[in-house]
Amino acid sequence: MKTTAQSIPGFQGASRQSWKDNNPRPLLRTVMDTARDPHDREAVREAFKELRTEEMREVMEDYWFDLNYYRLVADYPRPGESKKDVQKRKADEAKGFEDKIEAAVEAKAKRLLLDLEMPNGKRLRDCTCEECRRMGGWLMALAKKGLPKQRIGDVVSEADVRKAASGIL
Repeated sequence: MKTTAQSIPGFQGASRQSWKDNNPRPLLRTVMDTARDPHDREAVREAFKELRTEEMREVMEDYWFDLNYYRLVADYPRPGESKKDVQKRKADEAKGFEDKIEAAVEAKAKRLLLDLEMPNGKRLRDCTCEECRRMGGWLMALAKKGLPKQRIGDVVSEADVRKAASGIL
């Protein structure tokens, strides 16, 4: 089982801090809106510290504690769990995270081929079949799918582009 804030029954995560009556975010927004330079972190921080209330400080402490506690508690064995179990659980979580990243990268790469910028400055989807024929190479296979003035994006799918480009990917 994954140890995250989402897997702890009844735990709402750090976002619950924004539900509190003394949420400091609106004060920070006001300080930044009125600051001479909202990018001057130290000046904004000092102004914020002067205006915040004790209740806001408690909300910020709760926020910090929740974020850090639930991150660190995952490093400790649960009752009946060994250190090896923790290491295996963490390795499984890392693998799951890596798999999600890999899947997201692959999905993005699949969407990108029709959006490749071509030597003429256009995206592949906006090039005509004639332009692709003139560029040659693997683009010739795409150019053959339509009439000279038709846009590639109107005559081929992403799968067609992947197939044509498979030799260079």
